[in-house]
Order: sequence, then structure tokens, then C-alpha cells
Amino acid sequence: MSTGFQDLPCSLNTFELKATLGAPYLDSTNHFQDLVIPYTGIANPADNDVSLSQFWYSTDAGATWEVMTPTLDTEVTGLSFTLTGTLNLFKWKIKEDLNSDIYNRSIKIAFKATGAAGESLETSRFVLFPRTVSDMTEVDSGVVRFPNDFSGVSGRSLLVNAPKA
Repeated sequence: MSTGFQDLPCSLNTFELKATLGAPYLDSTNHFQDLVIPYTGIANPADNDVSLSQFWYSTDAGATWEVMTPTLDTEVTGLSFTLTGTLNLFKWKIKEDLNSDIYNRSIKIAFKATGAAGESLETSRFVLFPRTVSDMTEVDSGVVRFPNDFSGVSGRSLLVNAPKA
């Protein structure tokens, strides 16, 4: 006599929610005041009502965390995450949160996405405007370089905010 669950019909549903962070870059449309952080939203099953429930940054390798200030046009609710991935953009008012202290900084960010499939916590590190190649260690998402295109930026603003040696 055998016991067990032989020949019983069953199905297995795997639920997944993930926000894969991409390489950040400066938003030239706002005089380089905001940092754009692209992320790909993946959900199984697809979900059209995902929220970025929390978004933080750390300047001390994660010892302390602060809330990132999103721009007014950054959507954090009602996001579409699909099986194959949907590109979304989080625009961070980095100059507002860090003032002028943004050069040669190692930044760690964390996003928490919440949807029907659960929650996903994703983190990444990058360096803002490195002065030397040696400043680019311990980086996941790369480096945000000082912009080459300064159209729309006043000379005074450029001198005040330029990296110091």
C-alpha cells in the first residue's frame, strides 16, 4: 500500500515583484539639478498598480538613510510592472537633498516596490562626479560623470557648483 499525493492535479504559481535599478544620470532638462534613476519593473503576474512605497539614499554606506525627494513629475503609484519588464524613471531632487555637497560622493540608494505579488527591496551604489579613477571603487551602477553639455546653465552656477580639486 502506498501513501502520498500521486496523480493529484495541481498547479504552481510563482509570484515575483522586482525593480531592477539602472545607471543614474543627470537630467539636463532641469539644469542638472535632478538625478534620473531608471529602473525596470518586473511582476509575475503583470501588475498595473505597483507603488514605490519607500525610496532612500545613504551617504555613509547604509549606516543611516534619508528619504529621497522625488520631482513633481515622478510617478510613485499606479506603476505598471510586466512579465518582460517595463522601464520607469525616478527623478530625484538630488541638489535639494544634498545641497552642493554632491561631488565625489559615494551614494547608496534603496527602492521598495509594493504590489499584488508582494514587495521587492533593491539597492545600488554609485559615485557622483568622481575626481579620479581611484574614487570609483565599490560601485554597482557605475559613475555619474560631470556633464559635458552645459546648455541652459549659467556661468555663475557652473563656477559655484563645479567640483573642487
